[in-house]
Amino acid sequence: MQVDDPLGIFAGIVVLILSSYATYRSYTFYRLFKMSLPKTFAFRVTIAFGFAVLGGIGVIIDSLTPVKLWMVMAACFMAALGVLMTATFQYLKLFVQIAPRDHAEATVLESETSEKNQNFPKGGFTIRREHLEEISPICTGSNGVILISRARNVKELGISVDKSLWLSRIEVPDAVDPTRLHVIMDEVLRFIRERRGNVVVILDGLEYLLLHNEFKSVMKFLATLKDHALLNNSLLLVALEEKALDRIEYSMLTKEFPPFEVKKFSKIAEKDALFGAIKEESDERGGGEEEGS
Repeated sequence: MQVDDPLGIFAGIVVLILSSYATYRSYTFYRLFKMSLPKTFAFRVTIAFGFAVLGGIGVIIDSLTPVKLWMVMAACFMAALGVLMTATFQYLKLFVQIAPRDHAEATVLESETSEKNQNFPKGGFTIRREHLEEISPICTGSNGVILISRARNVKELGISVDKSLWLSRIEVPDAVDPTRLHVIMDEVLRFIRERRGNVVVILDGLEYLLLHNEFKSVMKFLATLKDHALLNNSLLLVALEEKALDRIEYSMLTKEFPPFEVKKFSKIAEKDALFGAIKEESDERGGGEEEGS
């Protein structure tokens, strides 16, 4: 067989080898990650390099045969670049949202987090609505509480909140459209940044969100919110009524968001609050004695 384009064959083989290895490595990371954000990023990178593999195969075929596949190759490489760019910019946007603005702020944040209650629960959990009142000790030990609820009067939940978002399609202050999940996400992330992490995020409107969105979309939204909570040493609690979901949906939700051990963490929070008060009082007495001497 006469080869008219040996340079093209060489380039195609190089692209094929490199993109195949990159596809394998990114898929390995995809299988390794458990958190939804890095898992989604690894999946998109895998898809991008998969298109590059197809492009490399197209280059080899184009160089070996009279068949001209330049349009197919261009489409594959453009698809690979497009997917890779989308994933990269989405992740960079995420870093902008969660990263401190400068080194000084990062130092303050780390200092405050280390001094704060180290037993503060982190991540995402489900909780029965009637148990929300029992998490008051945890809320007291946090840097703030934000509530996303269908209830207009938050006092009926029996907990004190610093900010509330009313799930409603009426355009009034502090109301948010349940179909605009990205707006809810932005509001929560802004609150977390302002309070420097260690906050409690309570969602008491799951049924209402499912009324206006598909279950898959709500699950993606909650999983992303959970990842943000983990990255910022915060707690996401999803108030849940088992009868509001079918068996499969309930199983999927509780697998990602296990039931919250209210009594266990409330007791720990109460102890930490007591020890913190004792330490603060001791520090104040020590300072007074030094001034008196």
